[in-house]
Amino acid sequence: MAEEKKTTTQTTTPEGVEETMENPPVGETLMEKESAEPMAEEQTPDTEQAGSTEEGQDPSKEGGKAKKILWNILRGVGYAILAFLVVAAGWLAIDKLIMKATIPQAYGVSALNVKTDSMNGNQKGSFAGGDVIFIWRHPDADNLKVGDIITFWEVDGSGKAMKDKLPTTHRITRVNEDGTYVTQGDNPQNSEDINPVKPENVVGVVLFHIPKAGHFINWISTGGGALYLVAFGALIIGLIYVAKKKEWN
Repeated sequence: MAEEKKTTTQTTTPEGVEETMENPPVGETLMEKESAEPMAEEQTPDTEQAGSTEEGQDPSKEGGKAKKILWNILRGVGYAILAFLVVAAGWLAIDKLIMKATIPQAYGVSALNVKTDSMNGNQKGSFAGGDVIFIWRHPDADNLKVGDIITFWEVDGSGKAMKDKLPTTHRITRVNEDGTYVTQGDNPQNSEDINPVKPENVVGVVLFHIPKAGHFINWISTGGGALYLVAFGALIIGLIYVAKKKEWN
């Protein structure tokens, strides 16, 4: 068998030391090159796959952060509303049960259930029986004007305010020179009220009204309505608990 020839190359470094380099056989070089290329090709897909995986995770992470932020906002708003209602309920209870107020108020506002249709008309701010009106309890009673809708105490024959009766809510139609107010309901069948209203008998000024809300209040006042309201509150609390439990998990 013929011996494989090896090519030897000599180089001289700056220090004058000879270094000998042997060129491997041509067959071995080709085999090593061919075996190295498949390994490089096998690693390339892994790199691309890793890059695509990282890119695919970004949208899901951003979506999760957005949902978490939205949930925190909704939860904060819900807690704020709940706190507002709890404070209002406590305030009303104290005003009604302890202070013995005929018309309880919270945050300077009272809600009244309209019993008659004396204000059922076509004017701005008119309302009907079954609606709920909200009145501001701290108006400047000496400087009211024509068109304002006020809630006031009726007076008896001696001119004393009857605060043990339900108040009346009518619109001011005229201001007398002595500072008293002439009132009348918006219903076309009504005429001017007999007794002018003194500023000290003004309970409040109507802010706005919610149509038909009085029927809901009357329904809640019954046993069945109260039971449904408690059940609805329990359902809301249960849904909040389930959502919170999922968040913990």
